[in-house]
Amino acid sequence: MHDLIIIGGGPAGLAAATYALGTQLDVVLVCASFGGKAGARQQLADQIGPEHLVGEEAFKGLWHTVAAHPTRIVEGLVVGLFNRDGMFHVMTEGATLRARAVIVATGAQPTMLGIPHERQFIGHGLGYSIATHAHLAAGREVAVVGTTARALRGVAELVQRASRILLIAPYPGELDSVLGQRLRADPRIHLLEGYTVAEVETNAGAVHAILVTRRGAVQRLPVQAVFVDLGLVPNSQMLRQFVDLDAQGFIIVDAQHQTSQPGIFAAGDVTSAIGEQILIAIGEGARAAQSAYDYILAQRLGLQSAVLSVR
Repeated sequence: MHDLIIIGGGPAGLAAATYALGTQLDVVLVCASFGGKAGARQQLADQIGPEHLVGEEAFKGLWHTVAAHPTRIVEGLVVGLFNRDGMFHVMTEGATLRARAVIVATGAQPTMLGIPHERQFIGHGLGYSIATHAHLAAGREVAVVGTTARALRGVAELVQRASRILLIAPYPGELDSVLGQRLRADPRIHLLEGYTVAEVETNAGAVHAILVTRRGAVQRLPVQAVFVDLGLVPNSQMLRQFVDLDAQGFIIVDAQHQTSQPGIFAAGDVTSAIGEQILIAIGEGARAAQSAYDYILAQRLGLQSAVLSVR
């Protein structure tokens, strides 16, 4: 039996594992792959040099720390989790592991456009995180696809940098919100309501135009980058009957990253506290590990974990 099992190999999971190793907990990190969305760079037309990702160096440092403890790593897909006799059982494809506490840092997947050859354009001007790549839009004409609250927040950031933004709105989404109304009035934003993206065109390995359609009519629009935010799908399936989730399926956590199930903590993009930044995920992972450590110490001492949660 272990003290702590961490599920997920992205920035939040690696930060949690590093914290746990520092406290000498008996910790195991379980994941099918490492990195999450960290390191997913963009290369736009006329871009000089590779994109710098804030927090990437910190992520690499965490990876080296955890990789130095190979016996603490279990590579595999988690297929189930349950609680029995006060212990959490984490089932992988090859084994079942037991622990006093669990941190879930399994991330989320973007909703794709569903256009031909979409995946081969990713990283060449097509991206799914405005928060990560907005700095590349400086002085460029870009498109944003989607009207989720997160997409509009991203447009608010892009409008500080880009020369022009095409806001493609397949659905009304949050356009009638206070932010949506303000963005509608900005002369640098061209709103295309009811349009969908049919195709992305590239030239010399970088996006240079998109084709959009509405009621059978097709328009070709020159752009230098396309940011898509049609919503995220959290990787929380294993917990749907176990902890409280919000309407979109994100794990609801408190300020200490505790879920509704004592002993289960969560961090990163899978939670309701989503931030979509490497540094934010690292901080959340460390906070979740600190809270898990308090929980484990309290169990050892026969106390309520709140007794150790000094703020």
